[in-house]
Amino acid sequence: MTIQVAHAPGRIELDTRTSIMLVLVACTAFTSQMAVPLWVGAVIDSFGFSAETAGTIAAVEFTTVAIASYAVALRIHAFSVRKLCTIGFILLISANGVSILLDSAGGLTAVRAVAGLGKGLVISAAFGLAGRSTSPARAFALLNGGYTLFSAVTYFAVPFAIKESGAAGVWASLCLATVIGACLLPFIPSARAEEGSTPETSSAPPRTSGLSGMLALLALVVLVGGSSVVWTFIERIGLRTGLSITDVGMILSAAAIITIIGPALAHMLDTRAGYRLPIVVGVGVKILIAGILGTVTSAAIFIATVPFFNAAMLLAVPYLQALMSLADPKGRFAAAAGASMTLGAALGAYVGGVTVTHFGLSHVGTVAIVMLVLVIVLALLSLRRLPTAHENKLRADCNRLSNDGLTKQERA
Repeated sequence: MTIQVAHAPGRIELDTRTSIMLVLVACTAFTSQMAVPLWVGAVIDSFGFSAETAGTIAAVEFTTVAIASYAVALRIHAFSVRKLCTIGFILLISANGVSILLDSAGGLTAVRAVAGLGKGLVISAAFGLAGRSTSPARAFALLNGGYTLFSAVTYFAVPFAIKESGAAGVWASLCLATVIGACLLPFIPSARAEEGSTPETSSAPPRTSGLSGMLALLALVVLVGGSSVVWTFIERIGLRTGLSITDVGMILSAAAIITIIGPALAHMLDTRAGYRLPIVVGVGVKILIAGILGTVTSAAIFIATVPFFNAAMLLAVPYLQALMSLADPKGRFAAAAGASMTLGAALGAYVGGVTVTHFGLSHVGTVAIVMLVLVIVLALLSLRRLPTAHENKLRADCNRLSNDGLTKQERA
């Protein structure tokens, strides 16, 4: 069954240039998240950290992303998108630069926490604007498509920096990426998100559903978490099959290009297939591949399955993000989507690190499967609580009739 949802009044029409710049800014801010399986491996090899310690550093960074994003999400429509991004990039550039000089777990944890705060401000601004667009499913598909293309560049370039300079090479690469992103800020809207919205055309706003939005938000956290349990250690999984670090980087780069299938399909489908089917198919395929990657020892199987692991997720993610936008047209849940993804990544990095340290690399797939099954349950519950177009139309009609009746009484 397809659920039709009414487009809310007061949404923003994003032109092509603004959409492209928004994608570029968000993706350059996201580079440390794209490179996490590479820099986790780099700090393990460069400084002798355990998998649990390296996973904890990643988890702290992702947690502070969530803290910053949630802190501004409730009022995201009232903030200047450009100002939030500017503050965020200042923190990101500073933290990435300082990371080059550090070699202790405590120092890196503190500095990566600052990087997380900066990233949280940038992605909450970008996701909040996308969530208030006239077609949130397509806007989020475009953001996720850009993410995959930037991932391809990241996975291709960063392994060479690691080979040349170890962990310091990773942080230098991330610093360069964020400097490039900061140079694009003049092209980002400077006004508050609410000032660029189209005028309302209905006498009654559509009914929102906090429960539906919260369930979708939680589903996104668990989805990214389940993915991160495996993905944080994908480099280790690749090395287990006999591949070298540069081989793994090349494979992940090529895989990122293929991953564009997921968001491209979501952008093409928009809501024609509804929300339930893309989510169930995307998460279902991811469950299957998680099981394979958890125990894979063949380089050929690793190469064949890795591209579709994230492609499947990025088919489902835009629809979960769109559900948040539809549950709250002001974009507050959508702004928190970036926080939810990074919170999920923090959860997955930590759980993955504990799993590898205490149970071994072969158990990450099993843990991921359990989490991904829960995602499907949460998404279906969110869909059941989502206000439909029919409900919103009835509510608007009732309000209009009521207003007409009051007008007649006033005239009498």
